[in-house]
Amino acid sequence: MVNWLKRYPWLPLGVLIAAIVLAVILFVLLGPAAGTVAILVAIGVGISLYRLLRKWRTAVQAGSTISQSGQTPDSVSLYPASSNFVFLQPYRGCEVIARRNTLIALDGDTEIRTPHDDCLLIMPSLRPSRGHTAVRLARFVAVERAA
Repeated sequence: MVNWLKRYPWLPLGVLIAAIVLAVILFVLLGPAAGTVAILVAIGVGISLYRLLRKWRTAVQAGSTISQSGQTPDSVSLYPASSNFVFLQPYRGCEVIARRNTLIALDGDTEIRTPHDDCLLIMPSLRPSRGHTAVRLARFVAVERAA
């Protein structure tokens, strides 16, 4: 599913449109009484899938901003996406999170997790706001010394 969301960013909207079309077809085929129930079910499922796929797409986009090639000006708007961003610990900076995929913050309903083992948190913001960097994540790399 991740690859599909990367390849087809319009997929959540496509699922919603397909649900609406299906609801109209069911209404025509089943008549007003049963068709109304079918419309409500189809639209409800479509909206639920749309929201879930959008949440996953946002997570996929946020994950790709952490890579070196993903650090573009557009990617900055992904952190934080809401005014409900909150760290789960009182991080002050230079903390090393030992395990990959550790939950460090919530941005509304979106979970923010470490992308790799031994993830270094640099300058976490005490009051993060939309469009501003909440924290920088770093990785330790081996450096060869000149002989």
